[in-house]
Amino acid sequence: MTCANNTGTEAGTQQGPSDGSGADAGGTRLRAGQLTAETEIIWLVPTDGLDYVREHLDITKRRSGKPPYHGLGRLVGYANLDPATTATRDSGRYDRRTFWLLPTDRSESDDSPYATYAPLEAVDPRTVAPGQPGRLTERAWGSPLPPHRHAPPHREHGSPNAGRHTSARRDSTPTGQLRDRSPADPPADPPGGIRPPTG
Repeated sequence: MTCANNTGTEAGTQQGPSDGSGADAGGTRLRAGQLTAETEIIWLVPTDGLDYVREHLDITKRRSGKPPYHGLGRLVGYANLDPATTATRDSGRYDRRTFWLLPTDRSESDDSPYATYAPLEAVDPRTVAPGQPGRLTERAWGSPLPPHRHAPPHREHGSPNAGRHTSARRDSTPTGQLRDRSPADPPADPPGGIRPPTG
């Protein structure tokens, strides 16, 4: 199974703050400091045909492996953490990035409202790499990026239950999952704005 470039090197526009100041630029709002424990990105489906995916930070019981997904739509990818990563919460759970799509998304519906813009959490999967927040590109947006790209005309609340760049390489596993790998990183900074535990 092969996919287009997923090393996170394609030029794009960062939706979230890039300097750790906490300024809300809309969109993903993830910072590289929240993702430093990531060692690989697992894609459950080929991303060649996906203009965008929704990116979010989840609380999970494990550092690696497919996390539970109980919302609408489907889980299309997730991050694995360094095995030496300590829990980021008193409960012993870990903050991990997930990528997902809703039934109304462009790749899922012929009548998607996102034909010429993208939902709040959208990032181009080709810009995703371990430790690096995804970016919004014209391909993800569906048209030339407007000056105020972080304020799309419609925001959908369908969520289920800056930055250092890392090098990554692509390979496939016996199970058909696709991986982006990078060298192990130090533990992540305590992030904010995270969803409730999913399992």
